Amino acid sequence: MKKIYKISALIIMVIISSGCDKNPAEYLKLKSVKIAEGSESGGEKSLDDLLEETKEYEKEINSQVQASAKLGPVYEKLGIKYAETKSWDLSIDSLEKALKYGNDSAKVHFYLGAAYSNRGMNLGEKSDFEKAVFHYKKSLEKNSSNSEALYGLAFTEFYGLGDKESGLKKMKIVADSDERNINARFALGRMYYESGNAASALSVYEDIYSYAQNMPSSSKKDDYIKNAKANIDQITASYGNSSK
Repeated sequence: MKKIYKISALIIMVIISSGCDKNPAEYLKLKSVKIAEGSESGGEKSLDDLLEETKEYEKEINSQVQASAKLGPVYEKLGIKYAETKSWDLSIDSLEKALKYGNDSAKVHFYLGAAYSNRGMNLGEKSDFEKAVFHYKKSLEKNSSNSEALYGLAFTEFYGLGDKESGLKKMKIVADSDERNINARFALGRMYYESGNAASALSVYEDIYSYAQNMPSSSKKDDYIKNAKANIDQITASYGNSSK
């Protein structure tokens, strides 16, 4: 079929290793320590020296923790900036680092989902779509009201993994939850059409056309009316009354 309406891919699994692969027990092995009573060895540190040394190390640890807490949000912003320029590899790398540094937010998972989904669309990599689904679901676990994450999940399932039934159901939830979400309604119409349900697609586009008529004047309004009308005309020309 000819294009119904071009849906822009969303712009928008990280597996973080443990950081070391040694047996944790190895770090608990202590060398034999001689507790000296008037030790003959002049090289052993005094109790006060050891206490002072622990304080210095604790300062270093506290400094590292503070730096880690600051790096998470910075890498999130960097990952989003890369996503806005469609630099998916760099976006993924930055957002993975945001997770590594403790920024396990719904927003980070959402943008990771979008970056993986878009890279998957470009490269045709199923593993990217699977990672996108993982992160979209993580984002929704943390913020169930995030309609953008549900939109991205629906889009990825339908077009990336070929799970049309699941993707369509999710897109319908997004479209039905807010009539102002015209992009989701166009996406739903396209999914119906590509699933062979021209009648439902036609109904969606007719609803969009009617709704857009009452919107305030703007270039977006004009685009919605133009595209909805083109889709309606194409479906009726192709299927006639049989679509109803």
